[in-house]
Amino acid sequence: GRRRNYNTYVATPYAVEVYTSYKSLVNFLNDVEKSNRLVTLDKFELSSQVKQVQAMAKDGLTDKRPMSLEMSTLTLIKQK
Repeated sequence: GRRRNYNTYVATPYAVEVYTSYKSLVNFLNDVEKSNRLVTLDKFELSSQVKQVQAMAKDGLTDKRPMSLEMSTLTLIKQK
């Protein structure tokens, strides 16, 4: 995505696509929340199509699902 400038901050977007378990996703989001950076979760998608899940189960990935996240870090602009 493109960096967006607002009056009081700059938002820098990131897209992340992973195969992960719900527990690992929650741990990741908890770590992001505890970070010193200001971060927003702009979009979250979870894919659980039957054929895709069945194929992943054959590969031993029964607890993992494809997930995509769109996040932005926020940088505050100091006012003069």
